[in-house]
Amino acid sequence: MFCRVFGHFERPIFLELCRSLESKHVLAGAYLFRIGDVDDSLYVVQKGLLHVFITDEVRSINIDLFKKNTKIL
Repeated sequence: MFCRVFGHFERPIFLELCRSLESKHVLAGAYLFRIGDVDDSLYVVQKGLLHVFITDEVRSINIDLFKKNTKIL
């Protein structure tokens, strides 16, 4: 999987990225991140679905739905 996602980096940069990777299991209905959180991460969906939406005190707006192996540009 990593070759398809990160395969365009030179080897030293790719190896540094690999050392920094962490796995995170997110339960259905849980938030991965919220507006205002520190923007310092890149996420790769390995299994399941990712629902992207914006929520405020009044409503929730569905932005998109991503399945595993979907390219998000």
